[in-house]
Amino acid sequence: RLDEVGRALAAQVEVTHAYVRRPGPDWPYRLYTMVHAASEESCADLVRRWASQFGVTDYQLLPTVREWKKSPPVYFT
Repeated sequence: RLDEVGRALAAQVEVTHAYVRRPGPDWPYRLYTMVHAASEESCADLVRRWASQFGVTDYQLLPTVREWKKSPPVYFT
């Protein structure tokens, strides 16, 4: 279901990044998304709604703790 859920989450307007990674020995998660919301609470509400909608029961939220740089990418000048 990785592709199915990944595509569904990538289609959400609040999701700016959606990608798959290899799981680690102590970290089984493979699908990652970056979600932008007005608050940590509203982000958690969105994720709970999507988890219910897409039948996902095992997930973790990883809120941003600190931001060092935020600027738009420059690909070519």
